[in-house]
Amino acid sequence: MTPKPVCGIWPTTRRLVAVIERDGRVGAAASIAPTTEARWGFVAWLSASGVATLVTTEALADDELLAIAREAGIEVWLAPANLVEAVRVAAALTRRPPRHTAGLLARWLTQSALRQHLHHVGAAPHERQLHLW
Repeated sequence: MTPKPVCGIWPTTRRLVAVIERDGRVGAAASIAPTTEARWGFVAWLSASGVATLVTTEALADDELLAIAREAGIEVWLAPANLVEAVRVAAALTRRPPRHTAGLLARWLTQSALRQHLHHVGAAPHERQLHLW
């Protein structure tokens, strides 16, 4: 059975950069504009592409993209920002285009030493669900 594709997303100052890892290979980078429409369109494209998992850094924990992805049934994982930055420095990715860091995040789940540091983002509560506190 072939594993489902994974999308890694890295934030830059002006946009988000996404890369999909499929069958051990990283595809071309996608740029996501900082608009709600762009995020909805991107998640629709991910769903149509068969992407089941999205990995990004904790810096995007409050970004609407994650809530949109969860609503679409895409599993969302967050990597600790300080660990991602340490790996970026060690791998000399700080001097490379952002797509390389997005590719690193897309492969994060395949590395047991890194996978244990991921935080799963739970499903978005239904809009009619009552809050208990």
